[in-house]
Amino acid sequence: MRPVKNIGAEEALLGDDPIMRIMARSSTSTWAEHFQQWVDDELNRGEDPKYLLFAIMAMQVMTHSSVAANLVEPGGYQAIADSYKDLIDQRWIRHAHLSRAYIESIEA
Repeated sequence: MRPVKNIGAEEALLGDDPIMRIMARSSTSTWAEHFQQWVDDELNRGEDPKYLLFAIMAMQVMTHSSVAANLVEPGGYQAIADSYKDLIDQRWIRHAHLSRAYIESIEA
């Protein structure tokens, strides 16, 4: 497993990696604030948090596949779906652990 490199927004915005540039631009938009507010609102409704997590998963998958349907010919859907699954396998648990460590560091 390669070591994690945390980079700043400016470095990400100006870097060579197009995926990092897109992600950095998203972090400077207001969508994350709106999403956080929506998550908070849903949690305040009193639903079991696991239902919120499953709803977010479903929304992410459906949003991703809807965008893919606009950008990729149907013959490419399986390759995109495989890449999506690979990304989850490679990064989900690792990122959850990193996020938990960050949360605990700011709560200390």
